[in-house]
Amino acid sequence: MKYKRLLVIMTCLLFITVAVFCVTSAFKITDVELSVTTIESSSENVKELATNHLKEYEGKNLLFVKTDSVKQELESLSGYLSVEKVEKQFPNKLTVVVKERRETFSILFGSEYLAVDNELRLLDRRSSALNNVDGITNIILKMSTADYNVQKLEIGKVIEVYDQTTKTYLLGALEGLSNLRENVKEITVTVKKDGFYARTLTLKMTEGVVFNIEKANEHYAIKLQATLDFYNELSLKTTGVYYTVYQDGGSVTVKS
Repeated sequence: MKYKRLLVIMTCLLFITVAVFCVTSAFKITDVELSVTTIESSSENVKELATNHLKEYEGKNLLFVKTDSVKQELESLSGYLSVEKVEKQFPNKLTVVVKERRETFSILFGSEYLAVDNELRLLDRRSSALNNVDGITNIILKMSTADYNVQKLEIGKVIEVYDQTTKTYLLGALEGLSNLRENVKEITVTVKKDGFYARTLTLKMTEGVVFNIEKANEHYAIKLQATLDFYNELSLKTTGVYYTVYQDGGSVTVKS
């Protein structure tokens, strides 16, 4: 009886061992497919970082791979690396799609520049405001350090702007200006003036002309478009200071 019980136990252990071996072999990752989508040009750096890291998953069991962990690990490699999709395709394929984040703006921070995208996500910190892809100077973004959290400037994370109203219109403005690096030189954000909320947006164009959008949080999309339309029609762009004002009734005027 004793030997019979031992035989049953050994048979069960053998069965479990074989089952584990079969499962491990059947779902062993043999194919890692990586796709890289970019906005401006192919970034070999982003592709190389992702490719090298994903090699570590070859031979691992697909059943135990956590897609959230893959995403987190990849995005921690570089601020420019954004994971669009991680998909397990059974029995043994892991598909990953990554995108290169596009830097467009540089926040002046002391003696350095914080390269950010139009979501205010910190991509890099360096001494130059030159774009990492084409070498054209990014749009300089000037903000008081009292208006955003300088204690949490983490690569790959969105910079925290304290005033949510300012953050809302600022993100809208950045989206609208992200393709105008050859036209817009600087953006200055003034949250408070003389202790009161001003929320003004000042655009300094590359030729020299300056536009002040006051109360930018109110009807900011209409004001911004009116400012850009006025700029495009302006014959003398090298000098002058203009103010964009929203009028009662829904009209917008740009005047000196």
